[in-house]
Amino acid sequence: MATPTSKRTRSECSASTSTISPEKSYADVLDSIDNKLTSLDARLALVEVLHREFQALRESLEVYQEQFASLTAEDQTLRDSVKTLIDGMAQLSGENKKNQRDNAGYTGSGHAGLPCLLRHPRAGRGGRRIHGP
Repeated sequence: MATPTSKRTRSECSASTSTISPEKSYADVLDSIDNKLTSLDARLALVEVLHREFQALRESLEVYQEQFASLTAEDQTLRDSVKTLIDGMAQLSGENKKNQRDNAGYTGSGHAGLPCLLRHPRAGRGGRRIHGP
């Protein structure tokens, strides 16, 4: 049977590996922890700034989406209005042409549809024709 090897005790390990005084090593450990915490604080501050920026971008996006929806609705309303106006103009144009044809046949004079029967009020029976208002 093999004999077990001797194990080193904790005090032997620390005595053999540590050449720095215990006060110095505690200070180093505390400084290291402080540096890491400071680094974590800086990272946390950066994360907080990034989070605020993200929230601002999100709010801005929501405002733009609302404006876009509003402008889209307004655009559709304007398109409908323009279509209605164009349709109305086309209808009026057709009626105008019809009225011009009717008036030209009625007067036979071709003067913008004014009847030949209009005469100056003081001219009596043989008065002059009026071609304008």
